[in-house]
Amino acid sequence: LKGNQNTISVTIPEGTTLKDVAAILQDASICNAIDFMEEVTDPGRLGKIFSNWELIPQAEGLIFPDTYFFEKHTPAGKVAERMLKLMKHQIDKVFFAKLPLGLNQYEGCILASIVEKEAVLNKERPIIASVFYNRLKKKMKLESCATVLYALGTHKSRLLNEDLKVDSPYNTYLNTGLPPTPISNFGIASMKAVAC
Repeated sequence: LKGNQNTISVTIPEGTTLKDVAAILQDASICNAIDFMEEVTDPGRLGKIFSNWELIPQAEGLIFPDTYFFEKHTPAGKVAERMLKLMKHQIDKVFFAKLPLGLNQYEGCILASIVEKEAVLNKERPIIASVFYNRLKKKMKLESCATVLYALGTHKSRLLNEDLKVDSPYNTYLNTGLPPTPISNFGIASMKAVAC
């Protein structure tokens, strides 16, 4: 690393959750994971950064996947603030016009997070987004395996029938409409697919 010896670069990949981000930051000696979780989920901070939204959002999914440069042992509040502000900046850049079906920006984020977890290739994202839009339009269940995995809180390569019965607002096999919050941090490609 050039410059300040204390500066660390840390990459937050697409599809991570808040807990993943907290662990990445702690492993890189940037800040303590528990402190970060406390700061990033602070309603005061979220309300200030997302002040043009009707509701104060949950922080899940609102960390922009990118490479960040921080000094070792940066205060967790400072780290959370920078990451959330960058995501808000990107959301405003991509979701500047009305979204299909009248979704608001936060609902667009929820859908983008599902597209992020369902897609393997970039070219699949617009197709996946349009499938979910069609289901939302017809008041059908989204039936996204990614939301069930989030509800289960564990990674599985194959879901079983009993997994699809998990009692959770994130289970889109049981509940119609969008889950209550995003399920992962999503990148520009997923946002653009939702903004189509």
